[in-house]
Amino acid sequence: MQIFNKNGVLVGMFLLVGVVGYLIGQRQNLSLLKPSPKTQVTPSLDSTKQYIDSLSCPIDMSIGEFAEFFRLGNETPISGKPILVTNPQIIKQSYSFAIRKKEIMDMLANEDGGKIEDGSLGVHDSGKFDVDGDGKDENFVTADIYMNHLPHIAMLVKNGNIIFEAEGAGVWIDKVYENKGFLLTEEIERFTGEYKNTRYVYKDGGFVPVWTQKVCYAQYRK
Repeated sequence: MQIFNKNGVLVGMFLLVGVVGYLIGQRQNLSLLKPSPKTQVTPSLDSTKQYIDSLSCPIDMSIGEFAEFFRLGNETPISGKPILVTNPQIIKQSYSFAIRKKEIMDMLANEDGGKIEDGSLGVHDSGKFDVDGDGKDENFVTADIYMNHLPHIAMLVKNGNIIFEAEGAGVWIDKVYENKGFLLTEEIERFTGEYKNTRYVYKDGGFVPVWTQKVCYAQYRK
């Protein structure tokens, strides 16, 4: 009994080649990303104009019977094309970390729902790496200052002064190649798995946003 006819075999081979090509393309566009903030980076970056991309979050993908093993937001971030920032401005910030910390603690003490742990910020992550290319490490701190345990504030600290600060519903600062600036990641919409990367470089005593990038998580279905 003939199970496959010639036309069926050709169609099957065509579909297989298409699927393999698609998966290879997707793999090249994947970027590892920590789950991460409402857009409030700096006054110099108009996110509503610069943040444009063809991706629609979440990205719907059919994978058959294995869909039950995956859920939105914890598996596959898919990055869109970086969009260059037009007319970028240098962001220069320099103010005392100790004073800023006290301001935040005073704010929390006067707000319902705020949290204070042992008289300090609820530090989510911290570490050191060089962001300005001088061969010396700067400190970075991300801290959760409300009750949902996300890092709501991200700071770069040099010689006791904050040289960059961002706030939002979830923000992260990451090291980049050859310590030429840093990458800021923001959570835009948790329930659709939408995040945003902004690449900053060091220039003339400040930081310049060079490009932004939209990132969506895949949502799997059968």
